Amino acid sequence: MNYNRIIIGGHLTRDVELKMVGEYTVARFCVACSRHYSNRSGQKMEDTVFMDCDAWGELGKTIAKYFHKGLPILVDGKLKQSVWKTDSGENRRRTFVAVDNFSFVAGKDDTQNATAAEPAGAPASEDVPF
Repeated sequence: MNYNRIIIGGHLTRDVELKMVGEYTVARFCVACSRHYSNRSGQKMEDTVFMDCDAWGELGKTIAKYFHKGLPILVDGKLKQSVWKTDSGENRRRTFVAVDNFSFVAGKDDTQNATAAEPAGAPASEDVPF
């Protein structure tokens, strides 16, 4: 069996960058996902993972329009990897999320920012069936 799906929620670490790749538009951004926990001695700890994300076409343009550094986002997609050689012959690899969908998210400090960022006609969060 093969299954490749990832869902991440976190905050954008920088503003969304729109690029043209040939005739296609891609939005590139990074999401920081933090986990807070206490270690055995009771000390509060934080573990943060940074995930690069690519969103193509209209999906990427929408993300670029409504999101900026610091705002929370929920991203659904597939893990992908690009491999290439540099001019000096070194192998390079980039693992990223190929975004299929996203959701606006409001955290305890972000309620006003997320509400202001919702496009006109977007369903209210209580209207979403999941």
